Amino acid sequence: MKYRQIVSFASLIVFLVFGFWTIFYPSIFSKGKSLNGEVVIVWKTAPPRSKWIVEVRELGKIRTINYPFLNDVVTIHKGDSLRKEQGSDEFLLKRVDTDNWISIGQKGTLEN
Repeated sequence: MKYRQIVSFASLIVFLVFGFWTIFYPSIFSKGKSLNGEVVIVWKTAPPRSKWIVEVRELGKIRTINYPFLNDVVTIHKGDSLRKEQGSDEFLLKRVDTDNWISIGQKGTLEN
């Protein structure tokens, strides 16, 4: 093999590894995290790629949840509680004045 072929093959491998890492790492990282906190802020980003972002306070730390609530299916208000078990993709919601947890039924990723 010539030097040019070795360099192009190595750069292809690096590109593929980085691509797979970019696509699959957030969901793998999020699955290992747990969450149990109170909703502080709920906001929607600007079009054309608008999505809901929920910020949750857990033990004094603010954590962000991205894109589990697509198409305005679930209404979340400030003061509601969100829970996610470690190893699961499913989020549970508890309204301010209720005692029971309900499943949102959609998956999302949890950021730091």
